[in-house]
Amino acid sequence: MEEQAKFVADVLLTKEFTIKDEMQVMSLQLALNNPDSPLRTYYRQWEKAWRMKQRMLVKVKT
Repeated sequence: MEEQAKFVADVLLTKEFTIKDEMQVMSLQLALNNPDSPLRTYYRQWEKAWRMKQRMLVKVKT
């Protein structure tokens, strides 16, 4: 979570935005939705492990 917090802080420091400006908010959303963010990287790793576990369970049942 600390890595994600630093990532978000870095994005906020580099982006200038006004809450009332829809285009600036969308730009901020895109920057925060970066696939290389620590949280998304963690999720992809977790998802791979979960899928592998599911495949192993299916193999054991058959």
